[in-house]
Amino acid sequence: MTVLQRWRFASRLAVRDIRRNRLAALMSVIAMAIPVSAVVAVAVVAPNMIPAFDDGTSYGSWWVVGVIAVAAQFAILALVLVGAMVGAAMIVSVRRSERMLALLAAIGASPQVLARVMSARGLILGALAAVTSVVVGFAAGIAFLVNSGTRLAAVDVVAIIVVAIATIGVGWLASLVAAVRASAIDVSMVLRDAPRPARSTTRRARGGLIISASGCVALLVVGALGFAGGVLPDGLPAILLRSVSGLLAAPAALTIVVGAVLAFPALIRWTARGPARLPGAAGLAARIAARDAERSGARSGAAAASIMLVTFLVGGYLTFFAASDAWSVTDHDWQLQRDQVKVDLVVPTRWDPIERDVVSDPDAVAAALSDGVDATEVRVLSGVLGPFWGSPVDDFEGYSGRQTMVFPPEGLPLPQTADEGICELSFEKSGLNKTLCSPGTFERFELAPTQPLIWVGDAADLALILGQAPDVDTRTALEAGTAIVLEPRYLAADGTVTIEWWGAEQFVPEDEPNEFLTAGRPLDSVRLAGTTVPMDHPLGYGIFMSRAAAESAGLAAVPARALAQAPSGLTYEKINSVDLSGFPGDLWSEAEMGPSAGDRAWYWGAVLLAAGLIAAIAIASIGLSRAEGRQIDRTLAVLGATRTLRRRINGWYSLFVVGIGSVIGTLCGSLVVVGYSFALPSRADLPYTELAIIGLGVPLFTALITALLPGALPANHPKPR
Repeated sequence: MTVLQRWRFASRLAVRDIRRNRLAALMSVIAMAIPVSAVVAVAVVAPNMIPAFDDGTSYGSWWVVGVIAVAAQFAILALVLVGAMVGAAMIVSVRRSERMLALLAAIGASPQVLARVMSARGLILGALAAVTSVVVGFAAGIAFLVNSGTRLAAVDVVAIIVVAIATIGVGWLASLVAAVRASAIDVSMVLRDAPRPARSTTRRARGGLIISASGCVALLVVGALGFAGGVLPDGLPAILLRSVSGLLAAPAALTIVVGAVLAFPALIRWTARGPARLPGAAGLAARIAARDAERSGARSGAAAASIMLVTFLVGGYLTFFAASDAWSVTDHDWQLQRDQVKVDLVVPTRWDPIERDVVSDPDAVAAALSDGVDATEVRVLSGVLGPFWGSPVDDFEGYSGRQTMVFPPEGLPLPQTADEGICELSFEKSGLNKTLCSPGTFERFELAPTQPLIWVGDAADLALILGQAPDVDTRTALEAGTAIVLEPRYLAADGTVTIEWWGAEQFVPEDEPNEFLTAGRPLDSVRLAGTTVPMDHPLGYGIFMSRAAAESAGLAAVPARALAQAPSGLTYEKINSVDLSGFPGDLWSEAEMGPSAGDRAWYWGAVLLAAGLIAAIAIASIGLSRAEGRQIDRTLAVLGATRTLRRRINGWYSLFVVGIGSVIGTLCGSLVVVGYSFALPSRADLPYTELAIIGLGVPLFTALITALLPGALPANHPKPR
């Protein structure tokens, strides 16, 4: 026979075997197609949704390649563990087809022929999974584009072909173990229906435990490196430690999962010790289920590996989702109070960027702002102007600006950062929220051409800035001429604020060392009494004082900002409805909507998807167990077992396989984010309820469902009375 004829013969036998094991083949195709479909969908969507730079140019094809590569990384990880499940199903298929294979060997078929049959089975399943994934992924990508209103203009055909070929390769790789089993079949034992000797799993379990312990140690090291990087001052060592911590968190947690997969039979044996001691039929069912799961380690381990993959990914996603919400609150750069909208009234002119305009009718701007967002309150705030133009750009040396800076003849008034300020005091002495004194944030000399650092107004203006009415002490201090310090770095430890006037001659010239930093003595200075107010986060207002105090200090204020408080739940539609087209200058509105939060639909969708996948894997594993456990069924039938006992065995088997896999996968997935968070200023907030649903609730529910499924017993088994 030629090579083509041999493979044709093997393919016919493989197709016959697939027909006999339709359920296992269908589950294998679906399991392989799910992750690959996601990559195909990305290959359809990404070329049609390329983002653009600020100047309108496109990110280009490299962005598409990067997005597809990221999706492929997750798909490869999924295919590795899905391949283990498919390989277990093929091993079960070998055992179910043992008599056919033994008969082929008895009439002269070589071991290579038997191995070729299983390899052909893997190639066929891989091809079916590739076709399914391309069809489903392409349809999903088209649906996404249609839903987003984007036209289909290009498809990354190369990426689709590559992932399809990779899927076929995964199907073939998953069949290798089954092919080796088929080639090494003991013909005489199969034809005599002799029982197989039990295999010892002690050595593999010991190796798996060592690997898991290594992962735990690595995760502790990752946490320690991240913690060290978080407490060290900003610099190259801190950056390197945080980067290493972030890169090693996922591999360390995944190492624990790999070790748990290898040691899974032993984990079942240890877990089942408690339930096995239960009295009556419950303990008997637990012992039989644990023995079945332990002795068929390839089947139960593959199911557990797939469950660990699902729960690992979903547990990590849920934890990262919750942590990102917490991190967004911690790291959010507040510009205003929540649901506030501002329009700065000091803007560069349209024709001469060195000049700037102050809106002549600020009340009309405030009215337009109020109408657009349905404001509950709107006020025009006054401020002391900064330089006419020229915000230096920070570089390694100092400040490298290329714009002309124009200063008032009398100099530029700016509040000075206190050398010995209240930020240097302990929290108990200052009573400050330490987030208002973040180190390293305000090291430069601020030059804000359109946003004043000194604000002037009354108690109502201050109340709108703070988002609440100031207390009695603050109002009294404001009326007495005391400066209300909204950014504590300006307040000295002795309770004073210093304002200095600087001119163009008091700055280091451009292209000289420390360029654009202050040099020499200021033109003038004044020291005022100051006090702080309780604040949850910085707002960038600098200091606030009454009009009388500003006039006494020689400060001239002009209308600088229209500020409106919108009702709760401000939307971009409301913000965009503010019409400022009729006013001179480049006016635009800016809003504060608070820290961003993830879409809860995706969040709970991940929970439901994980629950569905876990249930499907559990049911498939139960089906494989029953297909392979006919000898156990015969023995139970002879002993007079009822269908209730069979259901209990199913339930315990599902609880052991699904429960252990879900707990380990969910725990390790959450540990990835927890380990990474040690490198960040704030720790991850664990979503305990959702993790409990995935790690504990779904296994218990799945065990209950499988315990209610019909318990298959041989047809000749007498019906229980």
